[in-house]
Amino acid sequence: MGDGHRRKLTEDLKREAVRLIATSGRTVGEVAADLGSGKSTLTRWRSQYQEAELLSGPHDDVQKELVRLRCENEVFSAPAPNRKWRADISYVRTADGWRNLAIVLDLHSRRIVGWATSDRITKELAITALKRAITVRQPPPGLIHYSDRGSQYCSDDCQKVLQENAMMVSMSGRGNCYDNAMVETVFKTLKSELVWRTISTSRRQAEIVIGRYIDGFYDPIRRHSSLGFKSPCLFEVAA
Repeated sequence: MGDGHRRKLTEDLKREAVRLIATSGRTVGEVAADLGSGKSTLTRWRSQYQEAELLSGPHDDVQKELVRLRCENEVFSAPAPNRKWRADISYVRTADGWRNLAIVLDLHSRRIVGWATSDRITKELAITALKRAITVRQPPPGLIHYSDRGSQYCSDDCQKVLQENAMMVSMSGRGNCYDNAMVETVFKTLKSELVWRTISTSRRQAEIVIGRYIDGFYDPIRRHSSLGFKSPCLFEVAA
């Protein structure tokens, strides 16, 4: 591996760390642990970017990056519940394979307001999670629904549900994982805390286990440092 490639990897890692600190709502220490780096190293990287912003001109790449991060941080947060939702699909490991999990996340509180599981990634999976969220939350017109451009969310049936409920649609660009930093953090938490519960269960049984975890623990009890060490439910009550 040449020196140029090593420098690129280092610069990419710095950018990833800065993005995570700016957009995920996590502490420097938490991001450092995820990346396998020291807290002091990430603090230094962040300072370097901030210093570069002060010294650079308006067309500098680093400054553009920092401006973009600020915009992302504003977009992927909300001042109150039921203003902005983020939908995505991932998977959970079980004894006989993977079980796909679709969630709808309220960006104000990180509360999982809708979820569904299936053996296949289909539009029905995404729509079921969305309809559950709508039934439970009864959101007002104008809510912004964020998702990627996957076929499940672009399907006519899914778009029809969004339109019927007067939701505004926002879809991220292809391959832009940083548009989805918060929900990816939630999925990472779910997988790490669910794996010992689902690893010995069948895919069908996993749906029951996942539901108990989300509705009985994650939303009402599990505390988040980014929410002032409140659970999503408590954070919404205090808002």
